[in-house]
Amino acid sequence: MAGAVIAPGQKAREADKITLPAMPHGARFRDWKRRIRDKICGASGRPEQAFTWIMNVDDLTYNDLRESDGFSSLDCKLSAAISDILTGDLERRIGVLKEKAAKDGYLMKGRQALHVIYEHYRVAEADGAVLEFEDLTGIKMRNNNLEEFT
Repeated sequence: MAGAVIAPGQKAREADKITLPAMPHGARFRDWKRRIRDKICGASGRPEQAFTWIMNVDDLTYNDLRESDGFSSLDCKLSAAISDILTGDLERRIGVLKEKAAKDGYLMKGRQALHVIYEHYRVAEADGAVLEFEDLTGIKMRNNNLEEFT
C-alpha cells in the first residue's frame, strides 16, 4: 500500500527475496550498479539505512565487508541473488572465495561478492580507458582535410 505509515514499535517488512538484473556488459556497468542499489533499498525494511549500507561497498575493503552491520538477512539474500546471476570467470572467482570463507568458518557476505564484482568492472573500465586513449593517439588526419577527420 503506497504511503502506508508504520506504527511506532512496528518493524517494516523486508522482502523475502532479492531479484537482480543480469550481469552487465562493460559500458552498462554504472546503470547496473544503480539498479542494484535500487533493488537492495527496495527489498529492505529500512531503505534509507540500506542505502548507506550498500554504498559502503565502494569505500570499504573486502575484509571490512565481512560484517553485515545490522543487515545480516539482507546480506544473505544479496549473496543468493548474486549467485543466481553470476557467469564465467566471476562465477568461478566468487565460488572459490565462498569455499575459502566456509573453510575459514564464516559465510561470505553479499556485499563482499558485490565488492569483487565492482573491482572486476573497475579494472575493465580502466583497461577500456587505456584502449580508448591508445585508439585516439593512433588517429591521423589525411590530406589536411578536417571534414573527413570525423
